[in-house]
Amino acid sequence: MTSAVDELSTRCYWGKQLVAVGCGLACGVTAVTGTSAFVTFGSLILLLLAAVMRSPDIASLPQERQWAVAQEGLMPAFGSFLLTWTLSFSTVNTQ
Repeated sequence: MTSAVDELSTRCYWGKQLVAVGCGLACGVTAVTGTSAFVTFGSLILLLLAAVMRSPDIASLPQERQWAVAQEGLMPAFGSFLLTWTLSFSTVNTQ
């Protein structure tokens, strides 16, 4: 049981990282600025969290452990999004 939870936590962490980098690249290349980029990132993360919460592995966990798995890697993903968004925006949209 513990290895399944650890694997789910790892998949959740790296899934958020992939979503963050992909969203940062998409927002930077398409020159999205302001709140709309944050809303896009937040929406994609919420979709990923909804998919994780529907997993049968997480349903058997206590509520506080479910929340811990859902939060796994959220701030590093936000940092990856900001970094990728800033770098891709600066690279593509310089004159």
